[in-house]
Amino acid sequence: MIPTLEKEIRNDVTALGASVKGKKFHAVYSHGRISWNTKALDEFAVLHPEVNDFRKQGEPSVSIRLAK
Repeated sequence: MIPTLEKEIRNDVTALGASVKGKKFHAVYSHGRISWNTKALDEFAVLHPEVNDFRKQGEPSVSIRLAK
């Protein structure tokens, strides 16, 4: 019963396109991630270097977590 209800909630929240918060649970909606084929774009940039004007690279980061 719980997996069925959870699936129904996920489907409803996805269809709504927004998070829903109740007294005990919060179903958080997240947009689908966008990804690019970096290798293909790098190859394309060899012939079209102007696309590099739109390229941005962030700073590296480190996350420290508890070992399990």
